[in-house]
Amino acid sequence: MPAEKAPRTVEEAQQRIDRARSEIDRPAGNLAAPAPAPDPAPQSTDAPSATPDSPAQSPCASPCRALASMRRAVEALCELTGAADERCTNAKKTLDESRAKVGHCSCE
Repeated sequence: MPAEKAPRTVEEAQQRIDRARSEIDRPAGNLAAPAPAPDPAPQSTDAPSATPDSPAQSPCASPCRALASMRRAVEALCELTGAADERCTNAKKTLDESRAKVGHCSCE
């Protein structure tokens, strides 16, 4: 998968931060939710791997990807606005809060 390009505008950086925060917040509820019931009958026996890759992934894979994306967006935002700007300060706070939420995953 190609590397995500850095945001070029403050608005784009803020959108990516918000999207990543939503992704990090969402799995927290899903990790405790029971797995969906399997289909009553198999769809096909022709394919040896009929299940998608995502259920086999670690529950930390998605939050860690989102955290990495957020970190890149925060870096870009602070570069665009300057470290003293309130938007940069708020973005760094959001990043710190998000790191704490997924701390059990040992991301980064």
